[in-house]
Amino acid sequence: MKKLITLIATVLLVGSCEWRPDEIQIESSATIEKINLVVGDTVSIQVDGKNFSPIEGLDESIAEVIDVELSDRRVVGIIGLSSGNLELFFRYIPITDSDELSASYSIHVRITESIPLFISVGESETLDLSTYLSIGQLADLDSVAVSSGDLSPSNRIGIETIPGENTIFTLTGEQPGSTELQIECYDANALLIESLYYEITVSIHKVVLAELFTNTGCVNCPEANHYLDNILANFAEEFALVRYHVNWTDPFDPMNLYNPSEVESRRAYYNIFAAPGLVLEGTLVTSLDEDDWSGRVFNASQEITDIYISPIDVMESSDSLHLEFDLNSFSTTTSDFSAWSLVMEDSIQFEGANGEDLHMQVMRDMRISSIETLEGLRTVQHSLKKPDAYGIAGPMNLLVFVQHNSDKSVLQSRKQNLY
Repeated sequence: MKKLITLIATVLLVGSCEWRPDEIQIESSATIEKINLVVGDTVSIQVDGKNFSPIEGLDESIAEVIDVELSDRRVVGIIGLSSGNLELFFRYIPITDSDELSASYSIHVRITESIPLFISVGESETLDLSTYLSIGQLADLDSVAVSSGDLSPSNRIGIETIPGENTIFTLTGEQPGSTELQIECYDANALLIESLYYEITVSIHKVVLAELFTNTGCVNCPEANHYLDNILANFAEEFALVRYHVNWTDPFDPMNLYNPSEVESRRAYYNIFAAPGLVLEGTLVTSLDEDDWSGRVFNASQEITDIYISPIDVMESSDSLHLEFDLNSFSTTTSDFSAWSLVMEDSIQFEGANGEDLHMQVMRDMRISSIETLEGLRTVQHSLKKPDAYGIAGPMNLLVFVQHNSDKSVLQSRKQNLY
């Protein structure tokens, strides 16, 4: 069976700092790697650096770890022995221009008897059996039988066959939870060639929301905007961003003058008194540090959410965008929250006093609906005013999120391009 490797995410974490860029000092970095293995599979990890500490977290009953240190390099081989979880950890000095940088490496390993698959609700994954069959088995393959069963009683996935293909299937997440899938492969004589057993985890894809309060006269705002541009590039599928232009330090910021009352309402909601002001998942962040922000986004993206937001249906009128989308909490109950809808405009050109001349994810209009209780499925409808430059400038984007009324924590977000 071939080696299985899942998402590898790198996060740089540093201590918080004040709102002055010249005081930022990177003191440490952390790399987090998440790996899933089937019993008997192997994976190899290479880390460039020196002064490696011993590996912590070893459990020889779950995995065999082969640790080889070469010149300025560590190679860690992991062999799955039995089902279980490991969290391996070590420190080292990376090979950089500054040898004073301290770093850590954490490897989260999950080992299972079956082949693990991870699917998000509302999203599809392609399952290709040829990945797990030898060339000889593929040559003999004539038919495939698929059976599924739930570890908990409900439908978790949809299975679609591809016409003309007997090794490729499309799996779609339908409800959070775990389920099993067994695929039996037969030759022309109805003899079993191979039996593949999958353990499927269906979860709701978490999208992290960042809200930045900025201004074209704010000295430190270009740096904050640049940080968020980088984070958005690195976490494209897990990160949603909106920027509100407040009326200080430049009261003539045209993006504030466009809809000042809506911006002020959101500013007062968070009690923001400084720009740049970053609110992440409803919580004010007091640092101005890209590595710290990246670490916060990664950690928030790993959190479990109970609410799924469907794709947004949009109907246009002469001056409005009429939105309709579903919220689904499935088997859980969520109370006392609000659903927000925003339309945003990208690529607005205006050179402010701080030298910044291109402005992205600028809020142009927003609506809110208060929801007392969500039990299962609920449809939300909002109407937003079309931005003045709609159809001429842009791109234009939609943002929908749900937020607790009491502690202001953001439960889930969805972003969607208009054009």
